[in-house]
Amino acid sequence: MKKLKRIAVAALILLALAVGWAGWSWVNISVTGVQAGDLAIAHVGGGAATTPDLEWEGWRWAWNLEVWQDGLVHEIYVDARTGRIIRHEIDN
Repeated sequence: MKKLKRIAVAALILLALAVGWAGWSWVNISVTGVQAGDLAIAHVGGGAATTPDLEWEGWRWAWNLEVWQDGLVHEIYVDARTGRIIRHEIDN
């Protein structure tokens, strides 16, 4: 029974750390959704962007949006703290 309690306490501590990290990084968001759209369009070289969604991506907050250009759909992830493009995928 003591072992089960220790595991439960350890799991709660890890959960609290993860929630704390997510909350702390939320405070540090410095790139707006509009800025993320502009950065994504510039990265692709033009086009039209969808409304960005803020998502928890790879232990950081990132704006996820699509940029439509020349018949291609570019899925772009922009780091919400730095503005760096962290992922770019192309769909037909």
